[in-house]
Amino acid sequence: MNKLFLKPHFLLILFTLVAWAGIYSSALVSMVHTWNGSNTYNHGYLIPIIVGYLIWEKKTDIQTLNIQPIPWLVLLLLPIQFVQFIGDLSGIMLLEQLAAYAALVVVVVAILGWNIAKVITFPLAYLVFAIPMGEEFVPQLQQITADISVWLLEVSGVPVYRDGLYIYVPNGIFEVAEACAGIRFLIASIALGTLFSYIFFQTTWKRIAFFMLTMSFPIIANGIRAYGIMMIGYHTDMEYATGADHLIYGWFFFSLVLGCLFLIGNAVKEPLPARNNQQENKANPTIKQPNKLLYVTAVSALVLVLPALYKQAFMNLEPAKNKLIQNSSWQAYQVKELGDWQPKFETADQTFKYQLPLKSTSIDIENLAVGVYIANYLQDNQDKELINWGNWQYNKDAWTISNSDSFNKTIDAVEIKSIHLTLKAVGERQRELIYWYQVNDNYSANNKEIKLAQLLDKLKGNSGAGRFVAISFESNGLSKNTLSQTIELIMSSYGKELVERE
Repeated sequence: MNKLFLKPHFLLILFTLVAWAGIYSSALVSMVHTWNGSNTYNHGYLIPIIVGYLIWEKKTDIQTLNIQPIPWLVLLLLPIQFVQFIGDLSGIMLLEQLAAYAALVVVVVAILGWNIAKVITFPLAYLVFAIPMGEEFVPQLQQITADISVWLLEVSGVPVYRDGLYIYVPNGIFEVAEACAGIRFLIASIALGTLFSYIFFQTTWKRIAFFMLTMSFPIIANGIRAYGIMMIGYHTDMEYATGADHLIYGWFFFSLVLGCLFLIGNAVKEPLPARNNQQENKANPTIKQPNKLLYVTAVSALVLVLPALYKQAFMNLEPAKNKLIQNSSWQAYQVKELGDWQPKFETADQTFKYQLPLKSTSIDIENLAVGVYIANYLQDNQDKELINWGNWQYNKDAWTISNSDSFNKTIDAVEIKSIHLTLKAVGERQRELIYWYQVNDNYSANNKEIKLAQLLDKLKGNSGAGRFVAISFESNGLSKNTLSQTIELIMSSYGKELVERE
């Protein structure tokens, strides 16, 4: 292997890899930032090290094989680069990161050939765990954790009442927050379990079985962990299992679960196959058909840079010159803060907050304060995204969703496809929230629709400008019929101003 790297052909391989790193630099930098900024993905730093070690551990096998480039595999880079182009324009970093991973695998296999690729199949596949993804499953994991913990409380004879993600026991209230979903432990457990299934077992079905165990066991264990915290709180009159006790107990429990998984794997592991020591001297590795290697590296580098060349030559993504909305008649109602429900769109170019009055003689409501939040984005890029996991439609630290449904309303021939959330907080507080996004003439709360609208806008040479609108009010004590009439009254009273542009 070392002899191969001393040959001039290695420069061609290095050139292609440098081209790949340059084209995907923003995706790679974003990946590292996520590893650094999120405890969920801190393990990402270890993945390249593990992959490097696994490949190095295979060096004896690799040294017996010739490099046999596969030119036609370069064609697979075309759809991958199209995905990268779409991800770049639409601001979906996960698409770019997945494209970066797929492009690297294709380039490596196309250059080295099938024989070497078979030897390093697992390290190449394992590299996918470096991509920070999985947090989109947090809401489902919250529900599963709540289901398991409530069922166990009922089996234990503890009086329990559940309202969404709030769980009430006689002497306290628990919330299954996002941090309690167990996503951090689940992702780390799957990554470690996959590695151990590769190390412990040689049979495919056993590897799959152990992988399934490492994926399901942490989910069930997290529900048991939440149940344990609630039981400790219940039996100690909420003196323990809160604050630091909660965290210490959680880490201790998860360490125990990991230990159990590894003990199970070690107990049923299969012996490693015997290595043939004579293999090392079996052959002197060479590069078959050097011209093919030149072709593969040159064409790969060209295909990798195609999206960037097209974007530079044919697209001009300038920020929108006009402000999207600021209704002058509402300036008297502008406020600095909207209370503890306020959305968070920290990267917005403009934010407006209003506290509007609502009066009615036909509906049984007293003077109702309606909060309106508007976030304008004059340009959509990696630093300023209208649709982004870091943007909150409401304060998730203070409120949890009790009910969610769609709410469509047509105002002046404009169809608004919004989402209506019923939010609840500790103390039986209830709040209604209606929100949507706008890009050009698209008014929708569907993330995919809005991303597509921004993509089409950018393909026309525009900036993908858009805005977020949220309307909210306290609904404590309102009947279902009164609530429905109140929402209709709000949209009729203020909807026209919310769909107009300057």
